[in-house]
Amino acid sequence: MIATIPMRNLEQYGTLNGEEATELIRNLNGQPLVLSFAASWAGMSEVMDNYFRELALKYSGKVRFARVDVDKSKQFANSYGIRKVPTFIIFYEGEITDHFEGAVSRTTIIDTINTLI
Repeated sequence: MIATIPMRNLEQYGTLNGEEATELIRNLNGQPLVLSFAASWAGMSEVMDNYFRELALKYSGKVRFARVDVDKSKQFANSYGIRKVPTFIIFYEGEITDHFEGAVSRTTIIDTINTLI
């Protein structure tokens, strides 16, 4: 259940481990999820983290945003075939609807989100 996830205000952008992310994907309740696979050593991950923090505030209550550190959740990242960071997967109703690797423009993310809400 979603209640098992530590409430770090998931309306905003927070880092989850693989187990927490799996639980969130299963319990989206009609909200899209933008899940970022990132690493502290990847400079572009930090840039995209800043975008997602802004978007998490803009879409609060409509879209969930979360981050998974690939170094701390290797098995989870491998289960989604993550080979590059950052990689972003968008889920809707538990299914993958889109997938991006590397730097992605804010406009691309916004346009993709807007098709789901």
